[in-house]
Amino acid sequence: CPHGSAFYPLLRGVSGSRLHQGRSPAAQALSDTPKMPPGCLPEGPAAEGGALEYYLKCNELAKRVNNKVRQSQVALAMGDVYVFLGEIAPSIDLFQEAYDLADESNDMQLKIYSIVKLANGKFYQGKYQEALGFLSSAEIIMMSGIGRELKPQIHLAQGACYSHLNNFEMAEKMFGLCQKELEKTNITNSSLVWNIAGLRLKQKRYQEALDAFKKARKLEIETNSYSIIRTNSSRNMFEIYNLLGDKKRALEMLQNYTIENDTLKNRDAKSKIIALELESTFQYRQIEDSISFAKQLQIQNAETLAKDESLKRKSSELEAKRNQQYLLFGGIGFLAVFILFLFNRFRVTNRQNKIIEAQKDKNTAFA
Repeated sequence: CPHGSAFYPLLRGVSGSRLHQGRSPAAQALSDTPKMPPGCLPEGPAAEGGALEYYLKCNELAKRVNNKVRQSQVALAMGDVYVFLGEIAPSIDLFQEAYDLADESNDMQLKIYSIVKLANGKFYQGKYQEALGFLSSAEIIMMSGIGRELKPQIHLAQGACYSHLNNFEMAEKMFGLCQKELEKTNITNSSLVWNIAGLRLKQKRYQEALDAFKKARKLEIETNSYSIIRTNSSRNMFEIYNLLGDKKRALEMLQNYTIENDTLKNRDAKSKIIALELESTFQYRQIEDSISFAKQLQIQNAETLAKDESLKRKSSELEAKRNQQYLLFGGIGFLAVFILFLFNRFRVTNRQNKIIEAQKDKNTAFA
């Protein structure tokens, strides 16, 4: 878009909350994806330097008890940390991991949250058709009644994708559906207004675009937010005023844009430093865990080997004892048989002797 991308989406939270100040355009693209359902990990630590370390500890505990639902929640939270810092690629990997774990545990609520976050990541990467595919999957899950609170975000994301694909009719339709959902809760969403402004700009409906950019920028100023929405709105208003020949207002918006953009860039630079520190901490922890695991494995192998040797020794001792018992019982048995044989022999001999004596007495009587 020659007037600057007004289509970094998106997805300003339907609760009405604003983006954290100082987020980069990359973070802005995903920061307002659906929040995790009640009962999940707290969001507070995600804005602190120790966020990844905190979530790694949570993940370690979840793995220890083989809790895949908790592992999925941790992966989502870690993905949000990277989004906050403008690191989209690693966040997508974590959202995919969260989806896989949610799928394994058959947790449909976590699945739909993961899908929407993946869709937003694909959007930022310019893979709009893939993003629409993910969003369609989310809609299918919503048909079962799960995740219906995500309807505004999903329709807004769909509209932004169609805008980038120059399918203005579908973009209008999706933005309209998003607006209807928001009206049910009486919410004005600056991201929706901003995306509509960008659509009007692409359609060369300059006055409508100007009015929408004014409204989006006003909503951001009310919350003292230096976001991509505010900065981009100022830039596009400068160019529209310039096109309409209003040089005074064009210069005013150019000055606003310069100040806002510098503020945003300075905060992005700080976020980048934090991101690098967190990445280093994360990698160091992984190496530490690998070394610890290797040591534990080595100890376990040594213990197993010692146990095997002990078992072999005990087995040999038991076998020797068995052999001794066999010999002893064999000897006793042989002795018993021998005694029985002698006893039987004695009885036979004694009987024969009695017969002989009786014969002798008989012969003597005849004589």
